[in-house]
Amino acid sequence: MKSWMGLIVLIAVMLATGSYVTRLDRQTKSSVAEHPIHQDYPDIRIRNLQLTHTDASGHHLYHIIADELRHYIERSTELDNINLMMTPADAPNWYTQANHGWIDQENKLLMLYGFVFLKQEASDTSAAIETISRDMMIDYQNGLAYSMAPTTVLNGGHLLSGTGVDMHLKKPVQVRILSNVSGSHVIE
Repeated sequence: MKSWMGLIVLIAVMLATGSYVTRLDRQTKSSVAEHPIHQDYPDIRIRNLQLTHTDASGHHLYHIIADELRHYIERSTELDNINLMMTPADAPNWYTQANHGWIDQENKLLMLYGFVFLKQEASDTSAAIETISRDMMIDYQNGLAYSMAPTTVLNGGHLLSGTGVDMHLKKPVQVRILSNVSGSHVIE
């Protein structure tokens, strides 16, 4: 009987200690995250970043090169002088250049600030597609890009310009200028 009582008391003490340690850990993490110095300075800083992401079979999905990466706890990751290459399985590569940007915490969206250049290589069936804009959001996992800024799209002898663009980067590529559309076409 005494051994059962001792075992019950031991389990109760272990549960109380575990609960206290968990509560103390939560308080420590929240107080560190709320501290102003913690919010203003990155916990990780990488210069001359080169990052390649592949799928389970080893196919390259995207490759990021940046002059500097700054990661903040409980916030996004910031990048400077970004070059992104997206490699779709069934289409030519997409290349992106931008001055600055950030990646969200879920690592799904890339928000590019300043000048943005987006280009798909030419294929056997179509000319290269070049897009010049500002402040563009790229959902590189789903193959989407969009911007509300003035945009110019070049494709062979075709030129479209306007305000805002919505692009589906996967095959078949779809480009939609949202407003103030003007264009030209060179007939060969």
